[in-house]
Amino acid sequence: MISAIIPQISAYSNLKQKRNVSFQHNAAKLSRINIGSCPDGFIAKVKVRKNCDETFVNIFKKTLGKHAENYTIQNDKNEVLGNVNLVIIKPEPCSWMPSWNSYIFVDELRNFSLPETPYHNKSLEYHKDIGTRLIQIALRRSEEEGCKGNIQLITVSQARDWYKNIIGMQQMYPQVPGEPYFNNPNQLYLPDKNKEALAKLRGGLGF
Repeated sequence: MISAIIPQISAYSNLKQKRNVSFQHNAAKLSRINIGSCPDGFIAKVKVRKNCDETFVNIFKKTLGKHAENYTIQNDKNEVLGNVNLVIIKPEPCSWMPSWNSYIFVDELRNFSLPETPYHNKSLEYHKDIGTRLIQIALRRSEEEGCKGNIQLITVSQARDWYKNIIGMQQMYPQVPGEPYFNNPNQLYLPDKNKEALAKLRGGLGF
């Protein structure tokens, strides 16, 4: 089970960096960095929206194991705005397994500033694009790992429309009309036709 690969990360205190950090806007662009080669800690800034204005937030990386990583978005106050765990899935090649079966599994993607979610931290100002940036990091890591931009996840029902309509993901096993359905409708993947659009969404990882 994928859930057994990733340790549960629920307490904000486990995600925060102990030292106060303040970075200038001319820090390295995430679009120009090989994320997988970065050591743990601060790696770059990305641009998001707050109160209809653009602002910059900090990306931190944490290695969870040989094939698992955590990425956290923080503001300059060290407040955790968002979080995602990524698992690199590379099955042993065989003749019957399609090439897209190498992929990044996206787990526990959270925007803690978003009021409509059960993970909302009421002390945070609402920031848009947090989830978008985190899943763009997953897309980039998939490309870096030779997984051809393939990403998969299992969403909660409330977020399914966002993943499908905004991110461009589709159901792994869509229901066939007139036939019984036994699969999970929340199991999604990113089709090839939508990968470039996701990489460029809201300006992408550059600024």
